[in-house]
Amino acid sequence: PQEAGAARATTDPQASADAAGGEGQAGRDGAPDSKPSGPGPADLWAASGKVQYNVIRGEQNFVIGRTTHAWTHDQEHYSMETVIETSGLVGLIKPFRMVQRSEGRIGPHGLQPEKFTVERDGKLKERADFDWSTAQVVLVAGDRRREFSLAEGDQDVLSLMHHLSLQPEGPLRAELLVVTGKSAVRSVIENLGIEEIEVPAGRVSAYHLGSSGHRGELKIDIWLARDYANLPVRLKITDKNGDVLDQVATGVDLGKRAASK
Repeated sequence: PQEAGAARATTDPQASADAAGGEGQAGRDGAPDSKPSGPGPADLWAASGKVQYNVIRGEQNFVIGRTTHAWTHDQEHYSMETVIETSGLVGLIKPFRMVQRSEGRIGPHGLQPEKFTVERDGKLKERADFDWSTAQVVLVAGDRRREFSLAEGDQDVLSLMHHLSLQPEGPLRAELLVVTGKSAVRSVIENLGIEEIEVPAGRVSAYHLGSSGHRGELKIDIWLARDYANLPVRLKITDKNGDVLDQVATGVDLGKRAASK
């Protein structure tokens, strides 16, 4: 999401990741080197925090599950986890639990993921290993193994949200590779402006970011709350059939800032 002159970025939960199933490629060296002036990403990010969401299916606001996203960092390395599980009647009829994890480094230009994994119902199903020294990422899902080229700013589906929110100049236009355990999809993120939106956590002023790509199969909208350090308070995924999966924040817990090193 972003407007003129950018770094790179995009995002969401695995509903989008699974549906995306695309190819992607990037082309330049991986690790950033030069350090920009002014506050860096680590200076803008709470050392720990958590966002909780309702997962809504369709336009009738039918809550089918809950999502909890949490992170921690020490200004140099980060770790984050998203847990998605069905709840209520859906949870009784079709119990489901998925855990996504991302870990990596915090560079002068944003996040630099090193490992991304997906567990479903307690079993490791997918993983992506980033090697920035060779500018390659290896995706493993079951017996399938694939490699893609990396460029500066490319992200996994979890780190993407924070990478976008931590740009010192605010979310601009971004083009990047978004990696999951089973796909690597080149996406373009646009800043669609600032909107006032209502979520269960309250009324907020948010940057509305829209992504295209995903082989035309998905439309992803992200709202980054300016009142909550640009954290994602709403993630909306619309597939090619018009079916909608919406995640809206029910609570935001911003921990303390990381101590300077």
